[in-house]
Amino acid sequence: MKQAHERLQQHKIYKDWRAKNPNHNLSHAFLMLQQQYHPHWQFGFYSPETDQVATFIISEDNVQFNPETEVFKEPDKKILTLSLSQVKKTFEEAYAVAEQICKERCRGQTINSTIAVLQNTHEFGTVWNVTLVTMAFNTVNVKIDAETGEIKKVNVDSLMGLGTRVGPNDELPQ
Repeated sequence: MKQAHERLQQHKIYKDWRAKNPNHNLSHAFLMLQQQYHPHWQFGFYSPETDQVATFIISEDNVQFNPETEVFKEPDKKILTLSLSQVKKTFEEAYAVAEQICKERCRGQTINSTIAVLQNTHEFGTVWNVTLVTMAFNTVNVKIDAETGEIKKVNVDSLMGLGTRVGPNDELPQ
């Protein structure tokens, strides 16, 4: 993730945009992994003035800019700045923690996709917010402190249960 961010900072598209938008703050790093697709890091930059976020998608050989869009947030909450200097745990370390929890709670199920967001939250501070979706349509969401690796919260849900919530220590049926 940090290498992708460094590549972004060196890219002409970003430098030109940054020169015109100095008040935008890094708000998140996003990654979606699926078996058939190559992963691309996405970095979001929030503007307090417009209450919108501009994003950059970094692939192996390209940087793509997406103009500002509405922010997904609670109306009374402010988007916090993400400081990468506070991030000591890598995505790979956070994923390993989430994967272990998935193995324990969703025994025998195969992970189909992963969604990871590195963000600074009001409730937990800077966290890796990792969601694993299994082939049986169960989800495991783990919030992991990005500095210490401490597990802050675990939710296990069944997408087939149409909103039925499973307890944090319950195993899902196979």
